[in-house]
Amino acid sequence: MLNSSFPLYGLRLGLTDTTVSMLLPLVGFGGLILQLPLGMLSDKIGRKPVLLAAAAMGAAAFLAVPFAGSSVWGIGFLLLMAGGMIGSFFSLGLAYAADLLPRELLPSANVIGSILFSIGSVVGPNLGGLGIQYISLSSLFFLLGSVYVLFVLTGLAVRNRKRGEADAGLGQA
Repeated sequence: MLNSSFPLYGLRLGLTDTTVSMLLPLVGFGGLILQLPLGMLSDKIGRKPVLLAAAAMGAAAFLAVPFAGSSVWGIGFLLLMAGGMIGSFFSLGLAYAADLLPRELLPSANVIGSILFSIGSVVGPNLGGLGIQYISLSSLFFLLGSVYVLFVLTGLAVRNRKRGEADAGLGQA
């Protein structure tokens, strides 16, 4: 969503096309910078707490972008932070699935993750564009932030079972 809709946001905000093209890669750079540290942290304290904390901080960064106004430095910092927090969601999510699921279900988890990623890649840009056109310029970031807030709330509501308990429950119908 960000790759397709941020240029609209930036140009309508009054940023130059050069500035927009320099800001957009910061999301990817943030993900590259923090992927290894977040993975190492998740090895030490667990995947779920890291995923929830990263989602909360990513949501805060996305929700703060409209309040940065047209400050290139402010927007850049927030995009770098948001990208750093959410940039490793796919790999951390698969690692979390590996912690919870029996080995034989991991390929299915990977396929489901890929399908959901693809659905988001198709639906997200359309929702972002519709939001910018019909709601407000800032709706792009409010939508992104809200999705991660929903992720955090869902993660807090769902209680993990130990792997042995999960394995025992698979055979029951």
